[in-house]
Amino acid sequence: MDALDFGQLESRIKDRMRQLEGELAESKSLSSKKLEQDDDPAADLDLTISSSVDEKVLAEHKAELKRLSRNLLWLESEEAGLCRFCDCEIPMKRLLAVPDTQVCINCAD
Repeated sequence: MDALDFGQLESRIKDRMRQLEGELAESKSLSSKKLEQDDDPAADLDLTISSSVDEKVLAEHKAELKRLSRNLLWLESEEAGLCRFCDCEIPMKRLLAVPDTQVCINCAD
């Protein structure tokens, strides 16, 4: 992996991390959302129904953020760009498309 590719991938990872951190910071708890509804039963019910979906999305964002952080450290190691299962070089196009991966397409299947 050359320095230009490394820089591009590192930039992509950091951009995605900032985006996820922003979304996590903007998320509100169910109770605070309900307080904003001013005793609207329909809105309260809608919030209750959608809360499990919101929680799942937030959990996925947190997990992705953790994988991206791990990959920043991985990029600084001797194993950067190598599949953690078969040690083959992961194509840069794959790393740019899926910046939180450490596996080649064959091992991902």
